[in-house]
Amino acid sequence: MKGHWIEDRSGRWLITVTDFQTRSRLLHSGISPRGIAHSLVRHDELLLGDYRLHLRRALVRRHMLQALGAEPTEED
Repeated sequence: MKGHWIEDRSGRWLITVTDFQTRSRLLHSGISPRGIAHSLVRHDELLLGDYRLHLRRALVRRHMLQALGAEPTEED
């Protein structure tokens, strides 16, 4: 298996592999460093999940501001 991994600031690891079969096998079985099982998620699914969380938080913020009678800014 050829590939490499990079840890980002959130403690997540980005693992890249060169072939589809290896990728499928890793996604299906996960990894178990030091005997602790970890499931793996495709990077695009992870980003989509982060974006959905951002949208939920933005909506909650907007509702809170409206309940307080504040005008939402362009950022909201």
